[in-house]
Amino acid sequence: MKPKFEKIITKPSSSILFKKVEVVNRPYVNGSWHFHPELEICLTLKGEGKRYVGNSITDYFQGDLVLLGENTPHCWITNECSQQIVIQFKKDFLGDHFFECPEFKVIQKQMKKAVIGIQLIGKSVNKAKKIILEMEKYEGAMKIIMLLQLLDLFSKTEEKKFIQNSTLKMSNNVAALERVQIVYDYILKNFSDTQLNLDDVAQLLNLTKSSFCKFIKKSTNKTFSQILNEIRINEGCKLLIQNQKSVSEISYSVGYNEASYFNRKFREIMIVSPLEYKNRFHKRALK
Repeated sequence: MKPKFEKIITKPSSSILFKKVEVVNRPYVNGSWHFHPELEICLTLKGEGKRYVGNSITDYFQGDLVLLGENTPHCWITNECSQQIVIQFKKDFLGDHFFECPEFKVIQKQMKKAVIGIQLIGKSVNKAKKIILEMEKYEGAMKIIMLLQLLDLFSKTEEKKFIQNSTLKMSNNVAALERVQIVYDYILKNFSDTQLNLDDVAQLLNLTKSSFCKFIKKSTNKTFSQILNEIRINEGCKLLIQNQKSVSEISYSVGYNEASYFNRKFREIMIVSPLEYKNRFHKRALK
């Protein structure tokens, strides 16, 4: 199965993404199998199941902690409630040459090795978990400092093992990924435009509509329409959480001409209706 390209969106004020992911269950590989240019650290706080990384399929349990390299296909499959902390960042999040200085060469080497996946084991897991839980409390420079501590631990500890024996060859090359990035960046800037269409984006890459459709499907395993709707619904989720606009107002804010179509697409992607999503979030926030 071909992995999907996932666009990672960070806040304007941050160069890394730190998030807590909770799912009721995730029983299928189809739809979950993905990759992205960012490295990823994933700590499982709750749940168990199968961990797919490249050509490796292994069991994972509560306390599982891994570092995955850029463009490494992966997903976690479970039949029960799962809670994970995920940290995602680009290899040059501190600049093109930061990790080339002597003090950080060992970290740079480890980040390259992470393309086959690295799992922490033993007492190092508790040390890393403590850093990750502390990271959740901070923003700004302190969060970056703690991420460096975490990467330093991954680099220097002997309590680790590699997940794959070799890398899974990706059909997507760097040039293709850069072109996909151009598409996502354009959509992110213009998703609220109700007139945004496939022709506009195809012109960015100097492709015909037909060639663009084939390229984006091959590179991301998604259609242009799927990508556009996912981005619009993701933005709609943010506005629903802010609790400042009606569902109808939000639908127009994110680029839909009709609230009914927004509701239909929202339910397709999020499984619940916009109002259900909004109510569930605020109920959790009050607990």
